[in-house]
Amino acid sequence: MTTFTWSSPEQKFVTALDGRHIPADPRNAHYADILASGATIAAYVAPAATTADVNRERDRRLVLFPYGGKVYNFDEASQSNINGAFSIAMAAVMTGAEVGDLRWADSTYDFSWITSTNEIVPMDSHAVVAFGKAAAAWKSAHIFKARTLTMFFAGLAATSIISPGLKGFGTFFLAGWAGLCWTTILQ
Repeated sequence: MTTFTWSSPEQKFVTALDGRHIPADPRNAHYADILASGATIAAYVAPAATTADVNRERDRRLVLFPYGGKVYNFDEASQSNINGAFSIAMAAVMTGAEVGDLRWADSTYDFSWITSTNEIVPMDSHAVVAFGKAAAAWKSAHIFKARTLTMFFAGLAATSIISPGLKGFGTFFLAGWAGLCWTTILQ
């Protein structure tokens, strides 16, 4: 007896042995033939997520960086700019730049950063240092989340690969018909 599988958890299509997706509608002649034949339809099994899936999701999430109620671009060029500004701001703080001084980088203009929606946000050197630290933490958290998920899929127990400092960052990755999502599993 031929076994078919559901193409999705919604059970809207049946996958035939030849790979065709047949609409699960009794008015469809092919589906009616499947039902009439007495063939079984196996439950849908979501494809296993791969390291490439995890990395793709990590990279998608790292395109933007939320900070201070605003959202900033976080592509490679933006990360480089943030790192550069952080270094200059750190030097300014170390040489005595004061909180509230927006002309810490150049005495002819106030320093500011542009959000992903083109809003200008003035920042003193102390704010830029905090911004840079938060950006580094944002990226690091995503890298460790992705590593945790990759190791989880490699068959290792999640508790054996998460250090106490990362507790709360653990996530579980699901792949399915609707796409990829991350759901927190560790608190």
